Parts: sequence; structure tokens; C-alpha cells
Amino acid sequence: MTHNTRKIAIKTVDIDERIIPVVNWLNSFDDVITLFSCEGNIDTKTNEHPYVVFLCFDNIVLSKVIDKTSWCSNIEVDYFNGHLRYCLRFHDCSGLGDFCSSLRKETIKEA
Repeated sequence: MTHNTRKIAIKTVDIDERIIPVVNWLNSFDDVITLFSCEGNIDTKTNEHPYVVFLCFDNIVLSKVIDKTSWCSNIEVDYFNGHLRYCLRFHDCSGLGDFCSSLRKETIKEA
């Protein structure tokens, strides 16, 4: 028996402002669930790179993510709780900014 379904927002969370476009972009894919994120730190002493950790349940979608971000980030993979978990780690904070700018440009083109 098939039941009618619809998407609902379960809860909201606080996210670093500069990483929000990336989290929104990843969450626009039905087969992606974002878990953690950080916009990084420009301070050269700590050198914390921006990242988003996510699950992806479709290899085609994962391939799209890799293709779109490979110029400014790396994808790290680990195994967690029975699932492959991916970390989209930007090379630096300026790479995050450049990627977010490219997302904005695409949004303007689509409008």
C-alpha cells in the first residue's frame, strides 16, 4: 500500500553564515543529508579550512558534487554508523567564497 507523503521541516539549526549557500546547495539534492559544517577561520595560525560533512545515497549525485567542487575543494570519505560519510573540505576560505559566488551567478542565470 502506498501512502501519500510530503516534505516538512523538522527543525532549524544554527549554521555559520558564510557556509550556508553550500549547505543549501547540497541539501537541494534529494539524496544528500548534511550533518556538520564550519565556515573555517582565516587566521593563518589555526588554518581551519571550511567544510561540510554529508551523507549521499546516490553515486550520480555524488559525482555531480565532486565535478562541481573539485576546483576549490577535496572530498574526504570515512565510514560512520553503517554509511559512507563525505567531507567537502575547501582548500581555504577564499575557495569557499569563490564557490559561493559561482552558486549566486548560477541562481541569477536561472532566474
